[in-house]
Amino acid sequence: YAFFGIISTGLEFLVFALLYRIMPYLWANIIAFHCGLICSFLLNRNINFKKEDKTVIRFASFYLVQIICLALNSLILYLCIDLGHWNPLIAKGFSIG
Repeated sequence: YAFFGIISTGLEFLVFALLYRIMPYLWANIIAFHCGLICSFLLNRNINFKKEDKTVIRFASFYLVQIICLALNSLILYLCIDLGHWNPLIAKGFSIG
C-alpha cells in the first residue's frame, strides 16, 4: 500500500514539476493531483486490493474524499507561493507532506 502511495505521489510531483512553468501553478496542481489520484486508484484496485466490482461506486467515493485533499493542497500552495513567496517545487513538496 505504501509503495503505491510513493509511486502515485512521485507521479503527482513529476507532473506538477513539468507543468507549473507553462501554466498557472494551481492548474498544474489540479492536473498533477488528478494524475496521482487516478494512478493510486488503479494500482490499489488492480494490484493491492484486487477488487474489480463496483468500480464506479468505489471511484466516486475515493474521488469525493480526494477532492477535500485537493482543496487543502491548493490552499497550502496558495499560502506558500502567493503569500510566502516560496519556490513552487518546495511548496508542492510541503503541500504533499
